[in-house]
Amino acid sequence: MFFPRPVIALLALSLMAQAACMDGLQSGAENPVAVDGRVSAPPGAPEGSCWARHVTPAVIETRIHQAVARPAEYASDGTLLRPPLYHSETRQEIVTPRRETLFETVCPERLTPEFITSLQRALAVRGLLGGHMSGVLDAPTRRAIRTYQAGDGIASDILSLQSARRIGLVAIPRAEQG
Repeated sequence: MFFPRPVIALLALSLMAQAACMDGLQSGAENPVAVDGRVSAPPGAPEGSCWARHVTPAVIETRIHQAVARPAEYASDGTLLRPPLYHSETRQEIVTPRRETLFETVCPERLTPEFITSLQRALAVRGLLGGHMSGVLDAPTRRAIRTYQAGDGIASDILSLQSARRIGLVAIPRAEQG
């Protein structure tokens, strides 16, 4: 198979860019974002805590407004001499701004099949998940997590520590108990 030189050059650049991205994830670069949304802990975070970032994109709508280009002209007796002339103005307006949420999560090493099965049972009891308890963070489980966390203002399918505590899967530290 023959590829022209520009195509080979583009493929090589693409591979180098992917390798650079992976290096940034492995070397602990400034706030690297992993594939699942996990990030390095923010300054002042407890030692050993795990964090994730969820970005909700802005909602932008294109709206068309009618504007008067030339007003109507009337004679002194009120007779219409020339009708008004309108033109359309198209504007893009931000309906909902972009939102970035940084939240503490359950660390990946704690997400064992037993933990996930308990999570699935807790979500099923709340009517958010049906089917069998697989012990795997599959698509239905992630959807149920997203639905459960919506009440906390977290629109992510990564389980937050706050939600795990609220659902009863992670203990609440004594300092936070009232």
